[in-house]
Amino acid sequence: MRKFLSTMLMMTVALAANSQNTYYWVGGLNPTAIQSNANWNTNQDGSGTARAGSNNPDILIFSGTNVGGSTPTTGLVSGPIDGGMSCAQIKFINGANVRLGRTNSGTGTLNILGDGDASTEDFVIESGCSLLIQSATSSLRFAMAAANKGRVSGNMSMILPNQARIDNTTAGTGTIRFTSGSSFTSEITGASSYAFGSSTQSASRWVIFEAGSHLYYNGGNSPHGSGSNFSAIDMQPGSVWHHRG
Repeated sequence: MRKFLSTMLMMTVALAANSQNTYYWVGGLNPTAIQSNANWNTNQDGSGTARAGSNNPDILIFSGTNVGGSTPTTGLVSGPIDGGMSCAQIKFINGANVRLGRTNSGTGTLNILGDGDASTEDFVIESGCSLLIQSATSSLRFAMAAANKGRVSGNMSMILPNQARIDNTTAGTGTIRFTSGSSFTSEITGASSYAFGSSTQSASRWVIFEAGSHLYYNGGNSPHGSGSNFSAIDMQPGSVWHHRG
């Protein structure tokens, strides 16, 4: 029986590994749709296989060394998430510079499902990388699974007159850590919208600003969120809040 269970466990792990692939952004600087499968490839030069489905549990990577596939390209990737999109993990590496928005009305949602391993990071912005959430006409949401972990060592911003947030459910046990040298800028003026969720959307103090990190509040809704005795963020000793609103 023990040998049978061990064999079944190994088969389950193998199947899980086979169902999850890593894809690099090859869609260039100004794509019409971030979620388009053709814009993601198993090889950074575009010579591999395109993504099979926009809701598969894959690892998605923006790498600043080349965002154009067969035509090596560097620079700001600026494109919309027009509709739903899911992945297991999303990572910004090697100086990636990305601006995400939406061209039509409603909310573009990126579901970050996690890979089932509590020790891995499912949302990563490496040092030297930046992610800007910005849209003039609509909203954008990053929905983290409850146990997911994240790390921001670069720069992240949410600047828009509508709604934007990254949340982890009220039962969330995972965290996002802003490490030393990182920054987050918030200027969200849409009604009842908070960068890291409210008391009905996220767990308390799930976003941790470590010593040496910086939060720039330029106005609009507070990154603390809303709700009685609730704050979505934990400003640890040595972190800095820049109040400019």
